[in-house]
Amino acid sequence: MDGLPPKVTGPPPGTPQPRPHEAVILHLVLSPSLSLALYLFLCLSLSFSLSLALSAPPSPPPTRFLWLLLRRLHHGHYRGRGGEPGGLGRSHRHQRQRPQLRYAFKKTWNPKFTLRSHYDGIRSLAFHHSQSALLTASEDGTLKLWNLQKAVTAKKNAALDVEPIHAFRAHRGPVLAVAMGSNSEYCYSGGADACIHSWKIPDLSMDPYDGYDPSVLSHVLEGHGDAVWGLAFSPTSQRLASCSADGTVRIWDPSSSSPACLCTFPTASEHGVPTSVAFTSTEPAHIVASFRSGDTVLYDMEVGSALLTLESRGSSG
Repeated sequence: MDGLPPKVTGPPPGTPQPRPHEAVILHLVLSPSLSLALYLFLCLSLSFSLSLALSAPPSPPPTRFLWLLLRRLHHGHYRGRGGEPGGLGRSHRHQRQRPQLRYAFKKTWNPKFTLRSHYDGIRSLAFHHSQSALLTASEDGTLKLWNLQKAVTAKKNAALDVEPIHAFRAHRGPVLAVAMGSNSEYCYSGGADACIHSWKIPDLSMDPYDGYDPSVLSHVLEGHGDAVWGLAFSPTSQRLASCSADGTVRIWDPSSSSPACLCTFPTASEHGVPTSVAFTSTEPAHIVASFRSGDTVLYDMEVGSALLTLESRGSSG
């Protein structure tokens, strides 16, 4: 009749209808790519539904069994031949080694001390020669002395907190370098203000809440025209070496009553700006300076000239 929806025709009378479990079996036959876990899950679910349909005493739902099965499959207990994964999981050997490696790494890198006091980046460190003490130079404009034997238990982590016992304040800007003097009686710091300060190391047993002692500042070494990037002290020759962004390497005698520059190596025109300096261990009169250009130069303080130059190959090397 016009205006009515077309009549839906079904299968002819008498045609057998597929039962739900038969449809599931057909789907499994047509889809062999299902995973092993899904296949077992559907089989067990089918068995449970058949037991209900046949009015047999139903077995308990296979929930816990399936959970244990999926857990074993996830951890790689079903293996292929020769120790290779049979499509699921990872190697037993890797599963056994991973917790041990993680424990060893954690045990090796557990912090022992936590030093909390600076308000900006720390640019340089120097240890005391005979005591458990540390000097830090920071961009907050201070140099701080830490007694590592005076540690207190932290509240938030397993590391011990250490408070500085003294703060050296004289630089007008970031402190970029620090070096420990002979017998750790003095220390030297260089900063972005182009100055080098000579300090007396205070008693390590002092009270950190004592007032500031101005006599701690011994001398100020002036001569550089830009930031001091690096410092090095030689206990053998009692000399202090410095390198600066002004393109020079200078040698000082910090133990004299009026410290002055003994020697200057101009380097900017030939090698560029020096970034670090160090004394050689075999020849006290020799120093090594490295440069931003990649060059490294060995200097003789007594002669006042370069002995050896290791040139950088640049990007081609």
